Amino acid sequence: MTDKILILGLSKSGIAAAKLAKKRGYDVYITERKTPKEEFLTQVEELKTEASHYYINSIQAKLQVLNKIMSSES
Repeated sequence: MTDKILILGLSKSGIAAAKLAKKRGYDVYITERKTPKEEFLTQVEELKTEASHYYINSIQAKLQVLNKIMSSES
């Protein structure tokens, strides 16, 4: 069974955390409560194809099935 991780927030640190988690073999859930900044749009689009689950403007991920949660909010 693959561990699942939820990354909250897709600023610079959230994008880096999502990429690292995917590289380490996690089933990655990523979410952002607002539209990502223009400077991060290319990276966010790449993450949409790399991440297993992507949600914007909501947290629809089933938190009870996640093993780890990482917040990049400051």
